[in-house]
Amino acid sequence: MKVPIPVTCSVCGCNFSATGYGERRLSPVFCPTCRVPIVLFDPLSISLIAERLLLRSRAEVDGGDPTISIICSAVAVEAALTQVLVKWKKIEHNVVKPTATQRDKWEKEYKNAARRDKSRRSGFEKSADLVSKYLTNKMFDDFVSGYVKKSGVIVLEASQVHKELFDKRNRIMHWGDVDFEKDDALSALKVACDAVSVLKAMDRERCEAMERSFRD
Repeated sequence: MKVPIPVTCSVCGCNFSATGYGERRLSPVFCPTCRVPIVLFDPLSISLIAERLLLRSRAEVDGGDPTISIICSAVAVEAALTQVLVKWKKIEHNVVKPTATQRDKWEKEYKNAARRDKSRRSGFEKSADLVSKYLTNKMFDDFVSGYVKKSGVIVLEASQVHKELFDKRNRIMHWGDVDFEKDDALSALKVACDAVSVLKAMDRERCEAMERSFRD
């Protein structure tokens, strides 16, 4: 998967795009204006793939393909959900590279927990609550409420995330609806970015809780 990486030259201020591939390390590039070499670094994140998918989603909006943008936004959130869960499973079990058996077990736990929830809520709502409960001991909407109070950033509740993002993704996947407009993709991308930010905040809260337990 190709991902356009936005770059700003610190010497001449030129804005341009480099190319990333999947989870591969970024190669150095040269500014097209002043030819200064630039070393690129990925941000620290709960999911490198989620970060790059969000960049790809933005590029697809700018490139005039809102349907692909919506798909990338939805997959980015799903990747962030599962990868932050796996990160803490690895810490909990003190492993760097889990075995295939461990990964299968954690995947089944993740899927089965959502299936056991017989409510009429969306799959995202169930998964978001599962991850939020595991990381923070709070339901997703309860964590979001506190996050909004602390940050002042308005973030949608789980049911609204489903409506603005995953409902559109499902219309593409299940109904072949590919006639989305730019505004549809932009709203979906914003929701995806906000959801990933919330998952990062959950990750930080879990880190802080672990640090407190070490001090106590």
